[in-house]
Amino acid sequence: GAVSPISRQRVDDILPMPPLSRPREWTRFVDWNGDGSVSFAELSTAVAAMLPVDEDAIERHLREMLRIEGDRIPEDVMINTVVPALEANARSLTVSSPSRSGGAPVLRRGSSQAEFLDWFRHWDVDGSGELDVR
Repeated sequence: GAVSPISRQRVDDILPMPPLSRPREWTRFVDWNGDGSVSFAELSTAVAAMLPVDEDAIERHLREMLRIEGDRIPEDVMINTVVPALEANARSLTVSSPSRSGGAPVLRRGSSQAEFLDWFRHWDVDGSGELDVR
């Protein structure tokens, strides 16, 4: 079995993240705990997994930007505001990031060890040989 990049628990399979162009599907995907709503923590984890941004910083930014009381983001806000904004700005966020050169290598079920190591080195920003979990 595989290991979830979020929970670090063993799972039967890892599903690919739906594209941002399908906001309802993407919103349901990032509802990691399956409770029917997306928390700021779930959203910031998903964004930090996709883009070269700090998870805590993006959570603070999202809270300030959305100005929502509590920890849950309404589905209509996710679908009509958050996901379209991510889709519109993802390319510029990735391109303007000083900590990454080019996009992350794509991993597939049949990826070789060398491809995996390229992916790992891309995300090992500090060169420590470890991926930092926030």
